[in-house]
Amino acid sequence: MHWAVLIWVAATFILGYWSITRAKKNLIPTLRRLPALEMFEPAIKRCAEMGRPVMMCCNVTNDATGMQILSMVPFVSKIAAAQGTPVHYVDWTPQTVPYVEDAIEVSCKEIGKPEEIARQKVYCWGADQSSVCAEWIRFSSEQKPACSIIFTASGTSVTFIEGSKNVEGNMILGGTTDLTHVGWFVCMSDYYVMPDEMLMMAAYINKDPIQLNTLLIYDVTRVAFFILIPLLVALFWGLKVNIIQLTTA
Repeated sequence: MHWAVLIWVAATFILGYWSITRAKKNLIPTLRRLPALEMFEPAIKRCAEMGRPVMMCCNVTNDATGMQILSMVPFVSKIAAAQGTPVHYVDWTPQTVPYVEDAIEVSCKEIGKPEEIARQKVYCWGADQSSVCAEWIRFSSEQKPACSIIFTASGTSVTFIEGSKNVEGNMILGGTTDLTHVGWFVCMSDYYVMPDEMLMMAAYINKDPIQLNTLLIYDVTRVAFFILIPLLVALFWGLKVNIIQLTTA
């Protein structure tokens, strides 16, 4: 057992040192794709072609999920501004609305489209999630978006996605870190981001070498872990493993 811990600590140190060295050299690793993230630009272009807006649920909470959602705002804003597509952002946390508005303003100016700021509006319909969901459904039916972007950790996320699905021709891009609602997102989203991938979105967007190399180590460790388990099982119990006996031992 002590040898196993020592090997694990040594491997972690080596991988960490390798990651830091790569980051210092500004080496950008090739990571696994996030299909949903790649679909943002085509989906927003589709809205421009159809003459319909984008709706985005950006509930910016004070945790890691909220920070990832906030990082999506300038990403969506730039694409929409370049296409001249109106966007309706919904944030039910009044304290974070100025952050969302500031992200939109900076993003539009950054790509030389300050006139698009007026076409991207932020709404705050109160802190009561049930009321926000009801207003989201009503507003979706009224505006008829061609793309709804729903990333949330909220327990009412199912209502958001269900209301968006009722709009004909509406493409849904979404994800949640609430594991109790993952099934709904998988079934009802056109493109779905898994919980762990949702916590990586900012790194994929900003292309920061430190963050991307950290994700590389995360993926390498995870693959090594899943390879190591069957090898250890085969080593200690042989290739013919009695699963019932192994789990009840």
